[in-house]
Amino acid sequence: MTKIIRVNDENKAGKNPESQSQMKYNEFATRFQQMTDEELIKAFNREVGMHGWGNSRANSLSALHDEFIRRSWEYSIIGDKNNLSFKTHIKLVANKIFFALKSHN
Repeated sequence: MTKIIRVNDENKAGKNPESQSQMKYNEFATRFQQMTDEELIKAFNREVGMHGWGNSRANSLSALHDEFIRRSWEYSIIGDKNNLSFKTHIKLVANKIFFALKSHN
């Protein structure tokens, strides 16, 4: 399982709201909150198989994960509150994540 390191939890708590990393996280979080369920699943599926890593991607994946939690989706098939796996495409059925045979992009 690919591990997502929680990025700047201290900053998310508001202790350093000026940080560039926090601002990037907030941009991604706002974007994901505005997406439909289908758009959010597509955003996740675009990340499947990607191996590059950087601060921006870490913020994006952290915000994506947090949006799954915010929407109260059942996603235990791909992770838990600390980790997500981006090995397999997914689909959403009645607020539950399932593996998809192929991407629905």
